Amino acid sequence: MRRNGPLGSRALTFMCRFHKLLTMGPTILALALASGCDNQNANSEATKEAQAKAELAKFETPELAQAEIERRLGLYLTRNGCTLTVKTDAHISSIYVVPVSIPWVVSCDRFGFSVQFGSGFSDNDSISIDIIPAKLASQLTEDKCSLLAPIAGEQMMVLTYVPS
Repeated sequence: MRRNGPLGSRALTFMCRFHKLLTMGPTILALALASGCDNQNANSEATKEAQAKAELAKFETPELAQAEIERRLGLYLTRNGCTLTVKTDAHISSIYVVPVSIPWVVSCDRFGFSVQFGSGFSDNDSISIDIIPAKLASQLTEDKCSLLAPIAGEQMMVLTYVPS
């Protein structure tokens, strides 16, 4: 009987299989991780979609929308006589004090639902308040915006009304 080296044929067979496992292991691990990433991305997209739907449910009826818009604008806007105090974000806020006569516009589309203050309505020369932020606005339709935008506009008219 011929022996293959000091360990014998069984040991040699085991070492060959172990070597194959070691050389193929990184490839198998990479494939497993990649498929896990795809599942995570799918779960992340599903989570974002569910959050967007839950967000939009708060605006389902005109009555719910009225209350929610009023509540959200109240988080960011305070009228002080002839001025408005504007907070731009609930977490890292910038505070602006502007005259109530400042031009404003309500914007609603699949990129968000917001109120902008300022003269140019561009990012450089306006202040923006998100009522529904862009990351949760994927479910906003033209019909939904047709309901929500006028409600926000009415709220802004009340907040910025100056008797003549």
